[in-house]
Amino acid sequence: MSSGTNALRSMQGFPFYGQPVVWKAPKHILFLPELPEQPQELMLSVLLSQFPGSGAALLPGRRDIALLGLDTEVQAGAAREALQGFSITQSNAMEISFAKK
Repeated sequence: MSSGTNALRSMQGFPFYGQPVVWKAPKHILFLPELPEQPQELMLSVLLSQFPGSGAALLPGRRDIALLGLDTEVQAGAAREALQGFSITQSNAMEISFAKK
């Protein structure tokens, strides 16, 4: 899972919807790999905005990886449970894990 940690570091200050991504510790980070080419920012933003205390961003230069940061472990666990296996497309189900710190 070091790729999740590296992804988080590389996204610091990256613009997402015109605002720089700023991850404040201690966030609980969910790693969303192997996304299809077309969920892109708007779809992910709408999908992930239902979780309070969250911030999401696609990895710069990679359209297939996103990170979701939440304020508490309880929020992160609830988001992971709610979204695990969610079908973004007919052939792509989300596989979510906790990013290593």
